[in-house]
Amino acid sequence: MNSAKVPREKTALKKIEAIVPEIYRAFEHGTAKSSDYFRLEKLHRDPHLEAMIVKAHARQHLQHAEHFSRVAFDKLAMCGISFRYHGWQFRLWKSVEHNGPKIPQPGNSSKRQNYFVQPEQLNLFEHKKTVIGPKLHLIILWNLDDRGALERLWLVCPASFNPQTGEINVHWTVELPNPTTAIQTSATPASVPDLIIKPREIKKAKEG
Repeated sequence: MNSAKVPREKTALKKIEAIVPEIYRAFEHGTAKSSDYFRLEKLHRDPHLEAMIVKAHARQHLQHAEHFSRVAFDKLAMCGISFRYHGWQFRLWKSVEHNGPKIPQPGNSSKRQNYFVQPEQLNLFEHKKTVIGPKLHLIILWNLDDRGALERLWLVCPASFNPQTGEINVHWTVELPNPTTAIQTSATPASVPDLIIKPREIKKAKEG
């Protein structure tokens, strides 16, 4: 059940629809740079190095994009991508599963563990109000296929984390619409069923 402060999936998608195409372009740019690197260096793909290259170029692309001109990016290690947009905090992580959304475990990082709890609940736990903190924590998950191409992007709204069991609960998970797929779909003409034409009956003139 959603918290009063947690928007529904459609509301969240509507609010960020202006930046979704740029996020897709950023990761497609990052995957292209990564593929070029391994090809030119004649190296076998290393998933850890590959993720670093993708994130580094994706972050650089976003920082120079028009819709992100006023967005402040957090400085994270390992080329991590984190930014605040319209009061919502976004963390972009690589999904644990291919072609599906699965959040990576936070390990012993208290900051990562707290990110799975929404600010409203964190304030209640800590008995204080956040003055300039984000209003919502969101996660965008990404991954690459076996050829190193970008798979789908997913938007996840976390709800809680159990440090004893490692269980991560979410309010909802929704796929981010791919603008390239949408353009291809709209450009494909709709199939028109064949018309069934019945032959016209010709009445014979009566012989008289």
